[in-house]
Amino acid sequence: MTDPLRVLFLGEGDAKPVTLELRRGGRAPSIRCASVRAGMDAALDGQLDIVICHSVSGECGALEALRAIRARGLDLPVIVVSSPIADADVAAVLAAGAADHLTRGNLTRLNAAVARELHTAATRRERARLEDRLRQAEKMEAVGRLAAGLAHDVNNLLTLVAGYSDLLLGRRVVDESQRSALEEIRGAAQRGGELTHELLVFSHHEPVEVRAVSLNQLLLDTEGLLRRLVGEDIHLAAVLAGSPDIVECSPGRLEQVIVRLVASARDAMPGGGTLTIETGCVRVAKRASTGQLDAPPGRYVTLSVTDTGSGEDAETRRHLLEPFLGAGHRRKGGSGMAAAGGVSHYIGGAMSVSSEPGRGTTVTVYLPLAKDKGRPAKR
Repeated sequence: MTDPLRVLFLGEGDAKPVTLELRRGGRAPSIRCASVRAGMDAALDGQLDIVICHSVSGECGALEALRAIRARGLDLPVIVVSSPIADADVAAVLAAGAADHLTRGNLTRLNAAVARELHTAATRRERARLEDRLRQAEKMEAVGRLAAGLAHDVNNLLTLVAGYSDLLLGRRVVDESQRSALEEIRGAAQRGGELTHELLVFSHHEPVEVRAVSLNQLLLDTEGLLRRLVGEDIHLAAVLAGSPDIVECSPGRLEQVIVRLVASARDAMPGGGTLTIETGCVRVAKRASTGQLDAPPGRYVTLSVTDTGSGEDAETRRHLLEPFLGAGHRRKGGSGMAAAGGVSHYIGGAMSVSSEPGRGTTVTVYLPLAKDKGRPAKR
């Protein structure tokens, strides 16, 4: 088994000895040679694993190659394979950033040097990736704290608006036009409260009460609500698998997930259609990526919501679980999908989205199967 290796060989020398030595080390080198600066620049703009220089100085020497690599921001190891040179020159090129220096008459260390530098470069890239993920996580945590604080403040104001609306609506003598306006104000305050609640859910700043819940029973309990939610133009179908269907979570939070997914599916079918809710149980043998969230190994109770809408393209699918999908999109209130995904993740689950234009959309929630504690009591 040979390992492919993309090599840029710089200088006037013969690359054949380097090629043969790399092949002896079990590699399949693809050698690109350049002896002038233009050729080097063109090669550096392509895909490379390592650079081997025939000399220290010159327009294609190691020092120039290192400067060009730094100017492009590349993480590309450089090894010098030259005729014997003074120790001071070796020290200078190593200080400039070269990974190693070998003489052309003794290439026995070449494969070890290449393996070491490829491993070191891969480690640096992985560290950089993890550091970037950490920065993103810290940024999202800061955004979550800000969103939670704002949500609490806004919710306090909306509570006042709703309270005064209720006081005015409670008066015996209220003009019909005024009553209608007050009801609109009351409704707007309630919808605003729901939005702030979604922000709190998304930022994980709401406490939850966790207990054993039967997913099938919860769906049966909310059937009436869901039928009113979808309206008369959409046929609601349910396919409930048998046990096990017990998950450990907050019943209210799980109900929020169901309602938000059903509402999102309804919005994707403005002309009517069929909305199918299905439950099941699956085993994830190894860590799997399901949409934007990771599912560790284990047994999961699944909840799938499928619509017969127009479906989503790849670009839209990538953003469906983002908090604000966009006001012009047919799935009104992208924050609902994001809140559903946030709740699923918060209780140890995951969410995946499967959709193609013209074929509808299926959103599947993976919820960890609760340990055997018997059937939960009805709500």
